[in-house]
Amino acid sequence: TGGDSRSFELPPDPAGKNCQAACESEEACRAWTYLRPGYGGPAATCHLKNRITRPQAKPCCISGVVR
Repeated sequence: TGGDSRSFELPPDPAGKNCQAACESEEACRAWTYLRPGYGGPAATCHLKNRITRPQAKPCCISGVVR
């Protein structure tokens, strides 16, 4: 939670790889969270983060850090 620089919808992806790739392609992105469809709305959502926040285990999401 927190640190979002931008968010966008994307096709469903069980591993969140498209969200991870989007973060890796942006220099300012430090972490990402893929929100599975049905949790924040009907579509999957990618949240790119400009800072790393404390991780939380939740079934809604897959997150990762880019260094």
